[in-house]
Amino acid sequence: DSDSDSDSSDYSSDSNSNSSWDDSDSGSSSGSSSGSSSGSSSGSSSGSGSSSGSSSGSQSGSSMSSGSSGSSNSSSGSSSASGSGSDKSQKEEEPVEDDNAAPDEGMYLAEDGQWYYEDEEDDDEWFYDSDDDQPETLAQRWDQFWKKKKEGRRHPTIRYLEKEFEKNENSKRLDREEYRKKEKKRRRAKLRKEILSKRHHDFMEYVAKVERDRKDADIAKRARDTKALKVRMNLFEKWGVERADRLEKERIAFEKSEKKRLEKEDKEAKRAARQKAEDDAEADRLAGLKLTQDTTSMMKKYGVIAGSNPPDPIEEDPQRPTDEKVTLVTRPLTPEPVDANGNVIPKKKRKKKKGSRRQFFTVDLKLFRNVEEMKGDNIGERGGVALGRELITGVCPRLNKLDLSWNVMKYKGTAMLMDAFKRGAASGITWLDLRANHIDERGIGLLKVAMESGALPNMIHLDLRQNSFGDEGAKLMAHLVLSGALAKLETVRVDSCQIRDLGMKALFNAINAQSIKYLMPHLKLFSMKNNHPTPELMRKCGIIPP
Repeated sequence: DSDSDSDSSDYSSDSNSNSSWDDSDSGSSSGSSSGSSSGSSSGSSSGSGSSSGSSSGSQSGSSMSSGSSGSSNSSSGSSSASGSGSDKSQKEEEPVEDDNAAPDEGMYLAEDGQWYYEDEEDDDEWFYDSDDDQPETLAQRWDQFWKKKKEGRRHPTIRYLEKEFEKNENSKRLDREEYRKKEKKRRRAKLRKEILSKRHHDFMEYVAKVERDRKDADIAKRARDTKALKVRMNLFEKWGVERADRLEKERIAFEKSEKKRLEKEDKEAKRAARQKAEDDAEADRLAGLKLTQDTTSMMKKYGVIAGSNPPDPIEEDPQRPTDEKVTLVTRPLTPEPVDANGNVIPKKKRKKKKGSRRQFFTVDLKLFRNVEEMKGDNIGERGGVALGRELITGVCPRLNKLDLSWNVMKYKGTAMLMDAFKRGAASGITWLDLRANHIDERGIGLLKVAMESGALPNMIHLDLRQNSFGDEGAKLMAHLVLSGALAKLETVRVDSCQIRDLGMKALFNAINAQSIKYLMPHLKLFSMKNNHPTPELMRKCGIIPP
């Protein structure tokens, strides 16, 4: 771009100088010809010069001014031609009053026949580009002058085309340089890409090699570890088998010794019991003999002989409704009714009294409002059913202690009694004794349901000894303990209930649970004696904490 600017500036300066010289020549030629006709012809020629100047001015802005200045040295024809170049509407030539008049103010005519401004320096150095081009002699200066002048006489169109050609060549040269730069840059980028690709390929090969080495090392290490683990496992298995054999032998030896010890203890116990029984029998025989002798001597003394005149039996006091203790005794069965011929009347033909119901016990419990302690005397299964029905009606509201031990109530009597408790009867009972009633796991299930429904909320003593509910009943008891329904109990006894390993383990886990201090905070005794656990379970359970 800087080169093109400098070329354009040189072109404008050359055109100015050349046009000025052309105009001066035309002026001088017109001056040499005398007369107005010659002046008009010269004016026309100068007009052609000015038209050429105007055409060159259309190509560059500075040539128009130089053409007008060149035509100032001519006559009025030149001025009119220049005027027609600037303004196309003006066709007629203006008359010139004085041919020697200055074209512009502040200009003077020099010796070389040219008009110059007063402030211009009269120096020829403007013809030369630099100090090196200035000729030393006058002849050289003259040659240089005409050379410049000849160059300035070239047509402006040719100079314009040359400049355009030079510009095109410069643009092509710049395009070629740009192409070379881009090609060089492309080759460098391609080479850099190839180098980076090779480096990446080498790096990936190195990484793959390192990964292969690591995997091989890991495989070898795992193989070594597997081999060592197999050796250790074989040793452990061998030691485990040996230890199991040793423990089995020790167990067998211990069981044999324990069996011998128990047999010896049983023999000793049986011998001691037999000896004790013999001693007791002898003592009873002696005591009876002594009692017989004393009784006989007393009879002889008072004149009473046994079996001939015995004293009247002492009758027991009858139970009164105001008593605090009552014993349940079943009434003896009434004899079957017979007809006139002495035959038993069938039940279907017997007459029944309306509103009457046979009283099962010897006492009417509806009258005993102050009873606090009740005991059953071998009432049996039917007695348990009858007692349950009586309790449902609300008898004995102050009942505190219920002793039904050794009454053999079985399942039906127990079921009726638990149903009464479930309905809220006898809620003040604190002591419940159900020993030796042939209660099985079904009866324990009914007890569990009743207690979980809120029956007997104040009970502190529960005795279930010498029943036959076994492992299933023991599991139900364990569930009952963990349900929190026995929160106020202090004593629970399940001795001699045919409980084996499963039931004993369930009860042991329930009692040793961490939450037992919240579920049964008042518990003092939970007895499980005289059941049938194996010695292994007893050793595993150990001593139950208090």
